[in-house]
Amino acid sequence: MANKVRVTALFLVLAILIATFGAVSVVQAKTVGDVEKLEIIEEGQQTDCTLRWHRVKGADGYQIFQSVSDKKAFDKVKTVEGKKNTRVQLTDLTPATVYRYKVRAYKIYRDKEYTGDFSPEMTAYTLPGAPKVEASSLSEGSMNLRWSTDTGAAGYQLQYAKDKDFSADGAQTMDFKAGQNSAVLEKLTEKATYYVRMRGSMAVGSSTKYGPWSEVKSLQIAETVKLPANIDKDKPMVALTFDDGPAFDGSTGRILDVLEKYGARATFFMVGTRINDNTKKYLKRELELGCELGNHTYNHDHYGKTVTEADVVKCSDAVYKACGKRPTAFRCPGGNMSSVMQNTAKKEGMIIAYWSVDTEDWKSRNPAQIISQAEHGAYDGSIILMHDIYSSTADAVEKIVPALVKKGYQIVTVSEMIQAKTGKAPQAGQQYIDYKTINNNTH
Repeated sequence: MANKVRVTALFLVLAILIATFGAVSVVQAKTVGDVEKLEIIEEGQQTDCTLRWHRVKGADGYQIFQSVSDKKAFDKVKTVEGKKNTRVQLTDLTPATVYRYKVRAYKIYRDKEYTGDFSPEMTAYTLPGAPKVEASSLSEGSMNLRWSTDTGAAGYQLQYAKDKDFSADGAQTMDFKAGQNSAVLEKLTEKATYYVRMRGSMAVGSSTKYGPWSEVKSLQIAETVKLPANIDKDKPMVALTFDDGPAFDGSTGRILDVLEKYGARATFFMVGTRINDNTKKYLKRELELGCELGNHTYNHDHYGKTVTEADVVKCSDAVYKACGKRPTAFRCPGGNMSSVMQNTAKKEGMIIAYWSVDTEDWKSRNPAQIISQAEHGAYDGSIILMHDIYSSTADAVEKIVPALVKKGYQIVTVSEMIQAKTGKAPQAGQQYIDYKTINNNTH
């Protein structure tokens, strides 16, 4: 009997040991260690970064969680299979962004997933992309800059110098906020070549990080404009201006024929959509004759406050593409001024021209009336408004130009007239009613 009791007790102990061992084994099978030594081994790129950590014994893989900037929530963005695979590259990240990461190990037991605790958080960042920079010199001693702002940067840093290596002694540095996409540099050396580059910046903690430099742009600075030798400052002069061209019917060409015949010049305010392979020849001829290229917005569909910066810039781009020179003058559609147009004209280095004599050629389409309005309205320093898209205007110009010349007027561009009569270059972004009257509130 005693032997039976001992055997039974032995079996009970054995069963308990087996059960205990089995329970421990199950717990061990479900348990996975914590990730340690998480580190960022590659950061400071524009769209990717690389993480690395120590291997966790018994893990089947690892889960990577990401939080963007100051958001509290983490999202699982990647799963890495294999306990020995302890490195991952995260791609397609947003430029100029601060990220936080944490990693945990996992294992699969009987088709269920078990995870360890998260690693301590690590912070990484991506850099802003390189901005695209455009540079032009539209007036003496100055440089007009524009740059793209789609890099995600919190700001931009500009460097300019006379040597392409941007040596510390000669390089100048300027910083701009994220909302700014243009600037005018003044008091530069006329006729000197400057080199320009920009890069985006962002804040990471208490430090500032910079993205890659843009492509270096080189530009020769414009010199003080010299008036044509045939302009006599002491004799009366007028500026003929033409809106809405170039004409599709050849009227612009006819007007240029008259100007060339009498050694006269004019300012042409063009609409961007009218510049094409058939009309760009007029722009080139205007330049050959010494005429002034003007901007009248891209499509003339917007007026006053509805005119956007893009309406203006797109027209200047079209003019440049057609003849290799950007406009130096601007006229508001309908003469309705707005702060957007004024600021954009200043950025683009363009004066703004209103008028002091309106021939109303668009309304009458009558050569005799147009001639009368121009001849009787003209005075020394006046700006005369016409439109070169009407054949009736071309007919009138054939009479107006010789009549004004006979009266002793010199026929010049708006900018030439202002400089000749004031002794100073006209100011970009200021609207001239005639050679001396400035009014920036026309409606």
